[in-house]
Amino acid sequence: MVLRKFAVVPTNGRECLDQCLQALADQVDVTVVVWTSSETPAEGRDVWVKPNLHVVFDLEAPKNISRWWNAGMDYIGTLVDQDTYTWDIAIINDDVIVPPGWFNAVAGTMRQMQIAAACSGGREPLVRLHTKPGGTILDRLQGFAFML
Repeated sequence: MVLRKFAVVPTNGRECLDQCLQALADQVDVTVVVWTSSETPAEGRDVWVKPNLHVVFDLEAPKNISRWWNAGMDYIGTLVDQDTYTWDIAIINDDVIVPPGWFNAVAGTMRQMQIAAACSGGREPLVRLHTKPGGTILDRLQGFAFML
């Protein structure tokens, strides 16, 4: 099996998007941008010429970030041969700039612990494993940058 690395980035085209995509570029095989604005995404953006960047449009109302995440993951499903590949998918807000090595660090820990979802960026440097609902707000998955 070949491991593929993907990122899904919902956006309405904020200026910070370019930095977000550049931070991900060397860490993933494919980035899927879920474009949520009626503005044309290519206007004035040199980042769109990357060969591993795919754009999916979702202009439905009302706005729904979960639908945007699913649109990106559904698109990724069309790119992979499920008999040949395994994959990790990062869900990243367009204003997040992940540090070098972030994807491999989170994905590696996730696979090592055999869990289905992971994140970094908690208030404590400790690894926490949740096997049932509960905990405090400080224990929750970081919604701005997580992995499945």
